[in-house]
Amino acid sequence: MLVPSDMIGPQSRLMFQVNKFYSDSVHLRKYNIAKTIGDICKIVQDVLKEVEIQEPRFISSLGEVNGRYEGLDIISPTEFEVVLYLNQVKNSFYFPWLGYP
Repeated sequence: MLVPSDMIGPQSRLMFQVNKFYSDSVHLRKYNIAKTIGDICKIVQDVLKEVEIQEPRFISSLGEVNGRYEGLDIISPTEFEVVLYLNQVKNSFYFPWLGYP
């Protein structure tokens, strides 16, 4: 597409301002959020290791895949959810009405 010569100046100034805004505001904010999530995930992984040691039926589902954490849901900037799965352990409970241990 051909751009008129009188539009090259305003267009380049607009692109400069958009790039400046992105580098000053958006990129810095994304970096800080990613750093905070990484710090939170390290703490949660330590807690989950202790939970797994004390209760072997729990399985930690928090893992990093392609730069994202599976098992972590971000509800709001100050609220996170971590998914814990309960491992099915067969015959670990005795139900007298079923007739088997």
